[in-house]
Amino acid sequence: MTSLMNSSRLSAWCRGALISCIVPLLVMTGEAAEANYDESKVPEYTLPVLLDLPGGGRIETARQWESLQRPRILHAFENEVYGQTPPDPPFIRYQVDRVVEGVLGGRATLKEVTVFFSEGTGTSLKLLLFVPRVEGSAPAFIGLNFGGNHTVHPMEDIGLPASWVRNHEGRGIRDNRASAADRGA
Repeated sequence: MTSLMNSSRLSAWCRGALISCIVPLLVMTGEAAEANYDESKVPEYTLPVLLDLPGGGRIETARQWESLQRPRILHAFENEVYGQTPPDPPFIRYQVDRVVEGVLGGRATLKEVTVFFSEGTGTSLKLLLFVPRVEGSAPAFIGLNFGGNHTVHPMEDIGLPASWVRNHEGRGIRDNRASAADRGA
């Protein structure tokens, strides 16, 4: 995770994280379709031929795949599915605000990071990371919340946001300020 704190990698990570969270929100409409676990209920379909080139010809080598077909498929996904990743903002800075070792029963390290998008203390984003204590890489789950990072888990080590939050009497939020009563909500 230490290497993730360098500017270029965290910037790419933040963009990827935001895209992976926002894209599903944009495409979700109505209720989700019920999952099908019975292969006999799958309708007929034809998989695309990934080794045939659009103008004729066929991919015969790994080098042809890398130079001809893979870029075409990635371009199609960029245009038809995910969209383009916006360029880096003109200014970006990362500040590790808090590190707490041994959380979640000793299985993780908690990190709170502020990402600044303008000089000084202007526009920023607060990241809450639970970094697994494992050798090598580990999968990550990314989520957006609109109540503050302290609503993700009830532990007191997570800082309360100083920013505006929506009032919610049932969770103890008054005057648009987060409170400890809202932890883990």
